[in-house]
This record gives sequence, C-alpha cells and structure tokens, in this order.
Amino acid sequence: MFRPLSNPRGRFSGPGYLVMTPLKLDGGTSVLVNRGFVPEERKGSADSGPAGDVEVTGLMRASEDRTWFTPSDDPARGQWFTRDVEGLAKALGLGAHAPFSIDADAGAEPGALPQGGETILAFPNNHLSYAMTWFGTALALAGVFVAYAIVQLRENPKLN
Repeated sequence: MFRPLSNPRGRFSGPGYLVMTPLKLDGGTSVLVNRGFVPEERKGSADSGPAGDVEVTGLMRASEDRTWFTPSDDPARGQWFTRDVEGLAKALGLGAHAPFSIDADAGAEPGALPQGGETILAFPNNHLSYAMTWFGTALALAGVFVAYAIVQLRENPKLN
C-alpha cells in the first residue's frame, strides 16, 4: 500500500509502501498484517516475512473509506492506496479471512525493513462544524422565541 510517511518513529520516512503480508491462522483462516514501512527507493529490500509459527502484536484496523481524491488501486502492480481488506484478500486469493488487518508493532531490530510501529492514527477534527451547529441552533432558538414573543404581545395588549 503506497503511503507517504511524514512523522516517522523509525529512521526512514518519505514516500514509500506499507508491506501487507497474509498470516495463516491455526483454524485455516488468515489475517492481513501490515508489517511496516519501506521507503520507495528501497522497495525490494523488505524480506518476505518470517517462516514458521509467529506471534504478532499490534493494532486491529478496519478498512478505510475512499475519498474523491484517492487514486484508483492497481492490483496487477500490487499498489493499493487505501486499506481495503476485502480487495487485498481477493487479489491475494486468501479465501476465508478476517474482516480487519493488524498493524504490527515495531520489531526488535532497529533499522530493519520493513519498519514496524508506524501506525498512522488520525482522529477527525470536526470542532468548527460542531460549533457552527450549536451556535446556529442557539441563534435559531432565539429567533423562534422573539417571533413567539412578538405574536404574544400583539394578541394580548394587556401584556404591554
């Protein structure tokens, strides 16, 4: 998956790829594991992954939504621009698989590729829209009250 890495925890950053590797589970199903970041100029230097039994520690991640500005994925070249678990599993021919992926923690070897532990956490910042909603609601409520008060004053002259 192609991603620019601007705030790295490790020594590599810039344009590059997240290495997604299927992990076969004991029950026959599989889960996609994001093993980490590899810079674009070192694309071929990531190993194929550990053999035998492994234990993966990391964060469980859901598929990402595609925006209007996201380029189209190119499964033939192995280039994905969103975390599309279903699309990746289908392209890799995984069969039964988990509906999520796992971002692996940083490995024990500093400087090794892929560079794990580079999970990008982005929380939505909708504070302006929330403020506009609540202040707009307050303004509308004040307008309704003023309209109600005017009608009451016109209908009941004794209130003046």
